[in-house]
Amino acid sequence: MGFPWVTAMLLALPGVVLGVVGGLVGPTTLLGVVLVAAGGLYIAADVIFLQPKLAKERQAKGRRERAADHFLQRAIELTAVADVADQLARAVAAGLGPAPAYLLAPGGEGGARLYGAAGTSPPELEIDPAQALSWLGEQDGPVRRADVDSTDHGGAEFLTLLDATGCDTALPLRYRGLLLAVGLVREREAPAAQDATGFYRALRSYATVAVANTFLGARASDSGALASSVDLATAAQESLMPDERVVAGAGYALRGVYRPASQCGGDLWTWRELDRGRVLVVVGDATGHGMAPALLAAAARGAIDGVWQLRGAALDPGELLTIVNRAVHRTGRRRYLMTAFALVLDAEAGELAFANAGQNFPYVCAGENIEALVARGNPLGSGAEATFESATRTLAAGQRLLLFTDGIVETEGPRGGAFGERRFRRAVSQLAGERLQRVPERLLAAAAEHAGEVPIADDLTVVVVELSPADRPSGELTAAGTSAGESR
Repeated sequence: MGFPWVTAMLLALPGVVLGVVGGLVGPTTLLGVVLVAAGGLYIAADVIFLQPKLAKERQAKGRRERAADHFLQRAIELTAVADVADQLARAVAAGLGPAPAYLLAPGGEGGARLYGAAGTSPPELEIDPAQALSWLGEQDGPVRRADVDSTDHGGAEFLTLLDATGCDTALPLRYRGLLLAVGLVREREAPAAQDATGFYRALRSYATVAVANTFLGARASDSGALASSVDLATAAQESLMPDERVVAGAGYALRGVYRPASQCGGDLWTWRELDRGRVLVVVGDATGHGMAPALLAAAARGAIDGVWQLRGAALDPGELLTIVNRAVHRTGRRRYLMTAFALVLDAEAGELAFANAGQNFPYVCAGENIEALVARGNPLGSGAEATFESATRTLAAGQRLLLFTDGIVETEGPRGGAFGERRFRRAVSQLAGERLQRVPERLLAAAAEHAGEVPIADDLTVVVVELSPADRPSGELTAAGTSAGESR
């Protein structure tokens, strides 16, 4: 929690109440004496046991967050799987204590190889892990030994793999349905391993992108494999985009549509459910076209997922962009930048927190009235230590947020003129009474009509978020499953 003294006061409150009630009843009566004594014992237990335990838990959480943030800063720029394994082992030791950690990844001579921290010798892998890896490829993780049924198909082989490596927990690193590698942690030696699920999920998100980047870099360095690199970058780009079906949450609904202009694009949009009707939405646009911006978007997506896993309900849009900026800066090496807009909508309170990194201003739509949601900031990647601040505003039931990348307003027509903000705003205004699920396609159709026979040169992304009217049940629309907003 951000205010530990508030927690301390709330925990001590029952003891104070008992003491006050005892005083009111009368300190000379038996009941009064019992109440005062009970209050005193409660406060003593709170001071001796509860408060130190909570302080220790806060310190452990802070240590895990710092370890994950440092891993993000280092892992994105690595070029070898062995280096990723070294940084993963260091992050686990910094976050959990002296717990050995390994990375099971493809070896240079074929087959699987166990990598560990630099200067250490991982256990020799004397078993064929194929069946265990096949089973892990279907798990979302982290997967702990105690949670596995040895009678499940593949479960017994997985337990054998844990025995062979002396580990207790596995982190499957999956990339668009492919199992790239597996992180393994010997949890029994980690004093802070309890309640580390969020830490594990953050490391998993960051490590997956880091390992994918090493594979892509290895392919790109071989000119004969360049075409397959582009194909893999295309797969990475496609994996960033959520399902296009409408998502219906508690008090809100949203839908996004992405249309790439070429084989590889740099647009990104994603959403993540937080808690109590709160939802995170991010829209981004990497500069250029081709493999580099696709990988830049992949790095940003991995950072977003990691921050979401670590911060959870406490996620702040400005802090999110500050952390993602580091990943983009290291991946893009200042040659490639990325604009992004992040918001957290609290549907229950009708409040919106948002931060901008050079992205087009979204629109707040109330019927035919359109207002720009103004917030400024430099693009991600322009400076290693750039910071971003969050702004807030209220949002009324029935109002919509419209987020978009610049490809739609920059769409060129047959006579050379861009679609432009004015035409776009007019098209948005004309859709005031349209159902949310039809708005993205209608706007894309308006841009396509303006382009005519002229090929659209940039990616197009449109995301609509609506604060549900009071007379519409939040379950009226069909939710989009877990492709983008999976539960932590």
